[in-house]
Amino acid sequence: MEPVTTPSIQIRNTTVKELDSVSLNCSSNDTEISIHWLFNGQSLELTDRMKLSLDNRTLSIDPVKREDSGKYQCEVSNPVSSERSDPIQLDIIVLVTTPSVQVSTTTVKELDSVSLTCSSNDTGISIHWLFNGQSLGLTNRTKLSLDNSTLIIDLVRREDAGEYQCEVSNPVSSERSDPIQLAILALLPKPSITSNNSNPMEGEDSVAFTCEPETENTSYLWRRNGQSLSEGDRLKLSEGNRTLTLLSVVRNDTGDYECETRNPVSTSRSDPFTLNITYGPDDPIISPSNTYFRSRRNLSLSCQAASNPPALYSWFVNGELLSSSQELFIQNITTNNSGSYTCFIYNSVTGLNKTIVKNIEVLEPVTKPSILVSNTTVKELDSVSLNCSSNDTGISIHWLFNGQSLELTDRMKLSLDNSILSIDPVKREDSGKYQCEVSNPVSSDRSDPILLDIIADPTQGSSGLSGGAIAGIVVGSVAGVTLIAALAYFLCF
Repeated sequence: MEPVTTPSIQIRNTTVKELDSVSLNCSSNDTEISIHWLFNGQSLELTDRMKLSLDNRTLSIDPVKREDSGKYQCEVSNPVSSERSDPIQLDIIVLVTTPSVQVSTTTVKELDSVSLTCSSNDTGISIHWLFNGQSLGLTNRTKLSLDNSTLIIDLVRREDAGEYQCEVSNPVSSERSDPIQLAILALLPKPSITSNNSNPMEGEDSVAFTCEPETENTSYLWRRNGQSLSEGDRLKLSEGNRTLTLLSVVRNDTGDYECETRNPVSTSRSDPFTLNITYGPDDPIISPSNTYFRSRRNLSLSCQAASNPPALYSWFVNGELLSSSQELFIQNITTNNSGSYTCFIYNSVTGLNKTIVKNIEVLEPVTKPSILVSNTTVKELDSVSLNCSSNDTGISIHWLFNGQSLELTDRMKLSLDNSILSIDPVKREDSGKYQCEVSNPVSSDRSDPILLDIIADPTQGSSGLSGGAIAGIVVGSVAGVTLIAALAYFLCF
């Protein structure tokens, strides 16, 4: 059998418009051959748009698409040889898609520059620009990039405002972009704020701010202390936001207000307008909160109340004016300084006032108590009473055992005023050191410890075991000795 000769591909046109059809014919002088098709050097995978003749000589593609572009070959073979044709490059010319015009902003400040870019996914195209539907005539202020894709306009003027389009084309088609409307705007002047009331009273007045001047095609924004404001229950904005109204002002409305004007190409902000809300005084607080104070110490009281402007303060002690300041200071107080302390607060702008009264009691520090007991050595199962003796009045009494707070058992009782601790009957675990502590709201002191010694009851035995238990131990011991002796006997004999 002869080897096969090199085949060739016959085609009417290697450049085909997308969606048309094409046929490729594998030409060979050999007989009894097999024919196989390749695409870009790989075995061709047929799609639903491709068909082969019965002998595989003719490959038809209908319709062609851009992905069909590439190198086609046919391979002929017989049982002893095979040969491939030279590749045929098939180019699919694609219909151009609709381009779009990209621009950073469609509103441009006069005398600035602007760039418009024609964006297209197509290659091998020509680009042409239009203005208001007509071919764009270039001026000394307009420039085009080398491929015409970018249009630059320097020192824009009002006459440059209008609709811009780009048109892309190839040998078989053309498409225009949607128009882009370019607006040319002037700079905004610096705004200012006017107000109908710059010093309103909390809960009584409303305030209206107006942003001046009024300009066309302008949006208005409001800020307080740098934060953007929006309409709410007490905050109302006029149509267009040029007027801001605060209904029934509160102290939190205090601050610096600014209005900002905007158009698509410029922004301008007013100087701050400071709104001062008068309020108060609120309910005052006297600190510290203590009502009891120790004698021979200094007394320092402070009266606080939120108020704008700051309130005037006066102190009255038992009805007598003692000080006209926010702080009250009395050196080396005694029990004679006990009484009613009144702080009076007045706001001269709002005309409101508030009063708070604090009753103060000056106390002497407690003296050291002592414990009285008839006998510190007590026989077990007897009773004992310890009496906490103090010359002070209005005191609290607390008992301690071995330096710790005493935990009462069912054998212990305290008198109503806690001054007497009774233990009945005493047990040896009650032995230890007893103290009493006396206290008032400003001081406390402990007695010296009393050592209570509990003598065991002889009838209880030193071992603490009952007679029956001792007898049981004796009997058990005798039995153990007998058992050991018997065991020894059997082992030896």
